[in-house]
Parts: sequence; C-alpha cells; structure tokens
Amino acid sequence: MILNAWSVATGFLAIVGIVLGAAGLVVAARALVAGGARSALEPGADASVDRARLAFLIGGVLLIVRFLAWPLFYGTLKSFVPELSTQGVMCAFGVTRIDPARVHALEFAKPLVLALLGAGWILTAAPPEGSPNEAAAVRRVRLVLLALAGGLAVFECGLELAWLFADKGGREVTCCSTFFGSEAARVDASIGPLASLRELGPVAELGLLFGGGAATIAAALWLRRSRGTALAVVALAVFTLIQVPVAVQVWVDVVAPSVLGLPYHHCPYELVTETLALGPAAAMGVLGRAALALPAFGLLLAKSAPLHAFAARRRALGLGALWLGSELLITTVHLL
Repeated sequence: MILNAWSVATGFLAIVGIVLGAAGLVVAARALVAGGARSALEPGADASVDRARLAFLIGGVLLIVRFLAWPLFYGTLKSFVPELSTQGVMCAFGVTRIDPARVHALEFAKPLVLALLGAGWILTAAPPEGSPNEAAAVRRVRLVLLALAGGLAVFECGLELAWLFADKGGREVTCCSTFFGSEAARVDASIGPLASLRELGPVAELGLLFGGGAATIAAALWLRRSRGTALAVVALAVFTLIQVPVAVQVWVDVVAPSVLGLPYHHCPYELVTETLALGPAAAMGVLGRAALALPAFGLLLAKSAPLHAFAARRRALGLGALWLGSELLITTVHLL
C-alpha cells in the first residue's frame, strides 16, 4: 500500500461509503418490506413514511460522499506516480496499468452509483397536486433505487479499499501515449472500437462532438417544454448514450493532444489531473448524459404517477442540458 494524504482520504471516504451504503440498503429494504410505499391515507403509513425518509436522508449523504470521492480517486492515481516511477510510471494512466481490472471496474462503478442516487434525487420533484397514491408509487421507486445504489456503493468502496491495500510493486509498465492500454496499443495507436474516426480528421471529429451535443441539448429543451411522446423520449436516450463512446474517442484523439500541447499524447487521464476545469467538465458530461437518458426509464412511472413522472422529466432534461452544455463550453474554451 502507498500511504500518503490522498490514499488516506480516499480510504476514509471508502469506509464511510461502506457504512452509508450498507445502512441505505438495509433501511430501504426494510422500508419496502414494511410497506414504505403505502399511501399516506393508509393505516400505519406514518411509520412507513418515516422509514422511507430516513432511507432518503442516508442516500443524500451517500450521494455527497461518493461525489467527493470521484475526483479524489483521480487525484490519488496522480499522487502514486512518484512512488511508482521506478516501474516505468510517468502519469496517472501508468498507475492504472498496475492493476487495470480493478481500476476500470472502479471507473465504471463510481458514476453508476452517482447516477442511481441522482435518479432518486431527481424524482423528488413532486408537484403539490399529485395524489397520495402517486407519491407512494414514486416513493417505492426511490427506495428500490436507493437499495440498488447502496449495494453497489458497498461493492465499489470495498473494491477501492482492496485496490488501495494491494501491493503495487514489482510490476513493470510502459506508460505510453495511447488510451487503449494493451501492449499492442503501444505499437498501433489505432486500436479501439471507434478508432476509424481518426480517419475523418480532427475537424470532423470535433464536429461530431459539438454537433451531436448541440442537437442533444436542443432536443432536450424541446422535450422539456412539451410533453412529447414516449418514442421521442426513448430516441433522445438512445441518441445520448450512443454519443458517449464517440465523446471519449474525440477527447482521446483531439482534445488531449491539443490541450496538452503534445500532438501524439492521447491521454485523457492527464486532462483531468493536470487541468483545473476539464476534470469537472468530464464529470458534467457523464452525469449530464445520464440525466438525459433518465426520462426513458421514467416512462415506467407514466401510468402510476403521471404528474410526478412529468415533473421529474422536466428536471432531468433541464439539468442534463445544463451539464452537457457546460462540458461543451469548457472544452471549447480550452481548445481555443
């Protein structure tokens, strides 16, 4: 284990996350089993609602803790560079190659935990004219989301502790300028599912990133102002999710070399650890696209809680458009 201020802070938040995640899972499950989704008009509903409120309070604290832990994880990666430099590590990306399976699992699990918790928070947009039965249906969905997020948070935090305590010595790595980290990738930088985008050139790739982003924001704002159709909501979610790998590829191909000033350096890890604003921009891009995809899943509430579902859709689309637009704006400033 490499012991420094970063790893201690990361480990502390992981322990807190395990406690909160386990508590959230247990309390949410007990609230569901005990009838935490009862209507306020049913007998014994007060106790059930109180259990649900406690679960949501735990979920809110867990959301804050894991949100703080997300950028701290990348700071910890960077802090390990001096200790591992004798093994060939030159940047945060090199640290990820010491234990790539755990690191990549953490990189996937962290935003997923936040997305589940954020979805529960977005569903709090309850219109005052909603019926008690609608509120009960929404409460049930929020409890299920919290239980899933709590269980995933326990796994994510446990994995993070295992990664922190794992022995990182004795393994030589080549800290190269490619993103797709196999030995073959060092020789052929075109490896990757969307590597053919490089053939289009940087201008065309940026056009895909900004054009797709602008179209997504316009569609989200239009759907926010109108009720739209279920097909339109699903189409927006699919279009948004398709853009995720494209955005990653453009950041690797164009944004990283341009911002870092190194034409052949395709390392997004240095973008988020060496620049002040591109780390938050990347986070806003991930969470913004997740928010824009959320209304498609919110269609499951369209019949049982139509007013709540519509209010949550408006909040998700508004936040998603704001976050995605902020990512594109910050990226533009850095490219200029």
